[in-house]
Amino acid sequence: MAVEWLGWFKALTSALSGAKNLYDRVGGKPTLDFVVGQYGVDVSIKNARGETIIIERIDSSPPLLGFTPGQELLDVVEAVVRQRQIPAEGALAVIGAGEEACIGLMTFDPFNDTDPKMRIKVAMHWRSVTQSRFSPNRVVRREITVRDVRDLRRDSDKRRLRGQRT
Repeated sequence: MAVEWLGWFKALTSALSGAKNLYDRVGGKPTLDFVVGQYGVDVSIKNARGETIIIERIDSSPPLLGFTPGQELLDVVEAVVRQRQIPAEGALAVIGAGEEACIGLMTFDPFNDTDPKMRIKVAMHWRSVTQSRFSPNRVVRREITVRDVRDLRRDSDKRRLRGQRT
């Protein structure tokens, strides 16, 4: 009898997972890209959904990167706290339907001494503002190498130097 229930439970779990994936494909999910920003490397988040989304947090593994919504001292302190896996008080960002947001990327020790070929896994945890069966936290994952981050940072420095000369 218990084995029979376990079979039904597995089938129900698979069906719900498939429905959630279909819902994400139809409704769209945000995209996450690494770009050259005004003050360094930024994470560009585009909301392709027809509703507002909330970015709860962005994590990296290994924890060499931090993410800050601004350039103020408080923003940098919050980025350090988030990178240490201490829960933050509020969301990292709120992005309206069809809008885009840029979040600053910071590097932490021992980033400069890390092998350039090392892959860093980045996970952005987000949720929809409207509550539904499928609105619990969702995750968008990306990978980037240490070399890629260094190249983006170098390109940002070059752009800033060109801007100062003119």
